[in-house]
Amino acid sequence: MKRRHLNTASDIALLLVAVLICAVLIRDFTRPRPVSNPNENSQGPQLQSTLHLQGIDFSRSDRTLLFVLSTQCPYCRASEPFYRELTSGLHGNKEPGNKNGGSKVQFAAAVSQPLPEAQAYLREAGLSFPQVVSAPPEALNVSGTPTLILADKKGKVLRYWVGKLPTEGEIRVMEALEGGS
Repeated sequence: MKRRHLNTASDIALLLVAVLICAVLIRDFTRPRPVSNPNENSQGPQLQSTLHLQGIDFSRSDRTLLFVLSTQCPYCRASEPFYRELTSGLHGNKEPGNKNGGSKVQFAAAVSQPLPEAQAYLREAGLSFPQVVSAPPEALNVSGTPTLILADKKGKVLRYWVGKLPTEGEIRVMEALEGGS
């Protein structure tokens, strides 16, 4: 009798461990993996470095928010609603940065595919940029897409954000645009 209870208890324990392992694996493989950047890791350009990207004129505005994208990137696609909101000025401000006394921000895009494919992707995504270039992320010292780079009028990197941003990361981007930093 004792042996039967012991076998039953061990079977239940093994079943619980198996269920726990399955739950952890399912959670790890099904949850989205946002990547946010504290601006201090190797996935983006060096802060204070100067970007040199033929086709992007940083001097056209006090600051430029450069969107580094790829047509093949699922995180770029997942970020499109936030990017549309940013570029259309839905935060009550047609020129980000002007609301709180900051400087004007222009938007530009660097897409890793050839320009016709890049422009078709942006059009399909509902994104419009006055300046679009075809450039691999490596040309900007970026190891992944999407990456947002905030640069001054000389192309000096002020801040950057890598990956599909969580809500807190999106808020930090908007604060950087509106705060002038």
